[in-house]
Amino acid sequence: MIKEIWTIDQHEGFLRKKCLPIADNCFEQAIQVLEDLADTFAPMSKAGAGLAAPQIGYPFRIFLLQYQGLDIRAINPELIKAKGSHLVKEACFSIPGKIFTLKRPDVVKVRYTDIHGVTRSIRGHGLTAQALMHELDHLDGILVDKR
Repeated sequence: MIKEIWTIDQHEGFLRKKCLPIADNCFEQAIQVLEDLADTFAPMSKAGAGLAAPQIGYPFRIFLLQYQGLDIRAINPELIKAKGSHLVKEACFSIPGKIFTLKRPDVVKVRYTDIHGVTRSIRGHGLTAQALMHELDHLDGILVDKR
């Protein structure tokens, strides 16, 4: 189901809170959240790389990344490793109309559970590292304006 993207103007307190992990017995709920993320993100996929659960009102550690053939649906993702850094320009659906310059790692490794319950990891470079960190930040209640 397509949901409204929550902005800091309307939901700052919620968007700046750390998200809850999904318990094993709530896996079906996580799948529904991912479906809602995919439905909501689809019409604006050319304008971004992903969307996190809190951006559509769910307080859970779940995000979606879809761009350039990449399709990651991450449940309970965690940063394993980050190396290097560089400055990037970054925007966010939750802070519409603004672009921020911030420091992001060159390379990251993230572990997560996929929609089949399998633990996976991804090593991201460049834009993929940037997108992974952006979505992980959302799950920790950090938006680009405070990064």
